[in-house]
Amino acid sequence: MKKSELRNIIKEEIIKILEDAKDDMRINDIVKKAGGDLPSMEKLARTMASRITDAFKAARRAQAAEKIIGKDIDPKGIIAKIFQQKAKQLGW
Repeated sequence: MKKSELRNIIKEEIIKILEDAKDDMRINDIVKKAGGDLPSMEKLARTMASRITDAFKAARRAQAAEKIIGKDIDPKGIIAKIFQQKAKQLGW
């Protein structure tokens, strides 16, 4: 493997890690702004999802919501579903 190929692989992996961290941060922002109130989180998630134009980003946000919010706060997975629906709408 050439150095340039290895550099590109490493760069792609770093980008993935940074994107995941940003998605986690955005979901944490929703929880924090809503004060743990599920209807408020739903409203904030819908607003955030409405602004997303990339299907992959919406899918990543759905995964982050499942991981961060979990079933204790959101037993029906409403927040993750909002982002999943947006991903599907954008062709995911």
